[in-house]
Amino acid sequence: MVGRHDVINQEGDLVYYSPLVFDKNPYHGVTVPILVVDLLKLVDESKILCRRHYGNGFRGLFYGNHPLNKISVMGMVVGCRYKRIGEDDYFLIQIDDCSGSQGFLQCKSLESLAVGNGLSWRSICGQKLRISGAFNLWYREMEVEWLEFVPDIITEIEHWQNAIEYRRKLSIPWVEPLSPEPPVSNYIRQLHTANVMDSMVITSTYEQVPPPSPLPSPSSADSPPPSPLPQVICSITDLKLEFLRGLLKHEGKRAYTVELYSSLSTLLNQLATLKFQNQKLNLPARPWQQLKTESLYDQLHKLQKSGLLQCYSHDNLVDLKPLKDLHEYSMHRVLTLIKLQCSTGRIDYKYICDKLRHFELTKKAIVDVFKESLRNICILYPQLLMGWWIDAVGGEYSVIHFEYEPHGEMG
Repeated sequence: MVGRHDVINQEGDLVYYSPLVFDKNPYHGVTVPILVVDLLKLVDESKILCRRHYGNGFRGLFYGNHPLNKISVMGMVVGCRYKRIGEDDYFLIQIDDCSGSQGFLQCKSLESLAVGNGLSWRSICGQKLRISGAFNLWYREMEVEWLEFVPDIITEIEHWQNAIEYRRKLSIPWVEPLSPEPPVSNYIRQLHTANVMDSMVITSTYEQVPPPSPLPSPSSADSPPPSPLPQVICSITDLKLEFLRGLLKHEGKRAYTVELYSSLSTLLNQLATLKFQNQKLNLPARPWQQLKTESLYDQLHKLQKSGLLQCYSHDNLVDLKPLKDLHEYSMHRVLTLIKLQCSTGRIDYKYICDKLRHFELTKKAIVDVFKESLRNICILYPQLLMGWWIDAVGGEYSVIHFEYEPHGEMG
């Protein structure tokens, strides 16, 4: 069961859901056997579908409205070439299963995986293989996670029969029952109304005199200490950084904008203040709550352009998975380099995007998250790291430089 906010779009009988609920699909995690002719046909259709419904925020293979995260093909190797990408060596294998496709299927396999399964560079062509993995839609290639030799014609026939059976199953649209929850699209408006009512109560003449109370007034000695005032940040750059930190502190990898509006309210007030101060005098002043709401969506849309998150369901639902995955990876990467006492470490943009499978991440976004991870580590281990800085080296990677305290140890 999913919420109404998880429905992205509907075309006839086909309902397209948010990627956050793809795990509810009956074929999620299932390795679906497929013929090459069907697979190549799905590629162009899936590209159009992703652009139309997901704004390139999700790049995946679809059969109807079924997202396919694992597939399996079987065929003969008709070509193979070697290529080094980053620090890894790959075999780029072309497969033909004689299903009537107009071209061959390209599969990218780590050399170590291919050699470890008995393949050699000289004898690979002409071999019949079963290949399993995920399909990279934008590169039009299959990323091999497992491969093996086809032992006999019986295995090949079984693959064809299974592929045809799954073709029939996948032609039945995926329908997920909707929960009876009310729509939340007007929740921000409800918050605005509540704020306006609060303002009316505060300024009401009936509230100027407190009602009589039978209880004695508490003494100042017994009263709790006043809560500290929120920190005021004047720089727009610092406010954007605090917004990013607020998202990193959010539990889970999905959030509703109403939750973020509430949890980041103090920060949004400061952003709205800057917006208010920068309004042009010759234009009508916009209401405060409008500026506050605009501040939230402005920051979310900027982070979406950088690939750190995705907004769905008319901006009511936010997918924080790219941001959380990148932060987790950067923390692990930096801590490993520090444990090894490395003086430098490389931030390879393409390698990170491929590894995390978040291809929309911009170079600046990757570096910004690494900087935040480095700041966190310096707070956690102040006795270990004296300092750090990042140099941009060309357009493919940046280099982190570390300065260590003598004889530092991680606690």
